[in-house]
Amino acid sequence: MVTKSGDKKRCYFKMLADIGYKEIEVSFTSTLQADFDFIRRLIETPGAIPDDVWLQKGITIHIYLATSECFWKVVFNFFQEQALELTTRCMKLVRPLTKDDPSTSGTEWAFECSPETFSDTEPSFVLQVCDAVKAAWGPSVENLIIFNLPTTGYPPEQ
Repeated sequence: MVTKSGDKKRCYFKMLADIGYKEIEVSFTSTLQADFDFIRRLIETPGAIPDDVWLQKGITIHIYLATSECFWKVVFNFFQEQALELTTRCMKLVRPLTKDDPSTSGTEWAFECSPETFSDTEPSFVLQVCDAVKAAWGPSVENLIIFNLPTTGYPPEQ
């Protein structure tokens, strides 16, 4: 929720921090001036962010990959192996530009991957995709990886 003053966001943020959430995505600061201003106020207000809460003070790279058979077979005209190779190639392009680049030392990097259409994807293939992404990114305590598993359709009738 965005308001001019950011009061609602501030209230929600405080509530989430108070009940123990440690990683809170509060906005996309490059999208709206109001979101940018909200984040600046949060960062510049002493004590507003608990020491043990990750506010994405660093940079999170978020890649969405359509993983369902409908996408890789019908939309992209790929075989499963080609979809997996494309996923790995994308990761190998991102990593040298981010956490492996010496000019970015001191930057807190995290990587988020969303196997889009996850709910319509064979579990074994999603696991292959996530394993390939994890191997290519090489997560660590300093350079996190987040897997977001979105439900993008209705579950099949049983």
